[in-house]
Amino acid sequence: MSRGLKLLSLALLVTLAACGKDDDGGRPPLGGALEGSWVTVGYGYTVRFEGDEVDLYELTAVSCLPLADGDVEEDGTAPDLALRFTREGEALVIENGQTFHVTAQRAPLPEVCTGTKPPKKDPR
Repeated sequence: MSRGLKLLSLALLVTLAACGKDDDGGRPPLGGALEGSWVTVGYGYTVRFEGDEVDLYELTAVSCLPLADGDVEEDGTAPDLALRFTREGEALVIENGQTFHVTAQRAPLPEVCTGTKPPKKDPR
């Protein structure tokens, strides 16, 4: 095999190998599938999606503490939170790509969480 043909073969191999690097695992865009409120199963968290924003709360018997908020991309990733939100049937799945894997069920936002939300840039 000539040197030129070997280099061409190598270039094609590298190009083809790189083609699937940003593959999302075949998951379709979520659109509005996450919209609304969710309560985790056994972890005491509430998640609320409004448009392309997500709010996470820690839920106790007497309080609803804001944990984090951020933007959610069309594929369910929230880069600022290092989380990915997907659907498995009727359940919401929350993952960080490593060890965190929590499911949630659709539920109304608990009344204790319905107070006025602080502004996004609030230093609290």
